[in-house]
Amino acid sequence: MIGLLSCRPKADTQHGPETEFKEGQNEFDLLPESFKHFYSEFHKDSLFQIAHVTFPLEGLPDLTDPEYIGDEKFFWSADQWRFHNAMNSDNPKFKVSYTNMGNVLIIETVTDIKYDLTMIRRFAFSNGQWALIYYAGMNKYSVKEK
Repeated sequence: MIGLLSCRPKADTQHGPETEFKEGQNEFDLLPESFKHFYSEFHKDSLFQIAHVTFPLEGLPDLTDPEYIGDEKFFWSADQWRFHNAMNSDNPKFKVSYTNMGNVLIIETVTDIKYDLTMIRRFAFSNGQWALIYYAGMNKYSVKEK
């Protein structure tokens, strides 16, 4: 679970400081306009989607045993890619949250409440456009005790 602090975002939603959200706010509505437009296109046009994924894409496949992966990194290739549909944030089976890091990195976390599985996607803004730079499929995540 990601802890989020609350502060008021700047009126300029294109570029500004890190935006954090108050509980109960619609986090997606507070994201940069350029990202919201990208996100919509990303989920309705397969050619647009594949063109805006940075392959090889670091991440994890669904239901991965962390012990099996160990220290090795996993990368998705374009031929393995399955089209991603938009997440309906009104679906009570899922909790969707966004972390906006300075309007250049947005982390989307989707948790299946019943099965305690989480998907993580990271989107980055570079060279005037957004792209998916990390995708970890539905997995159980736990915080390691030190």
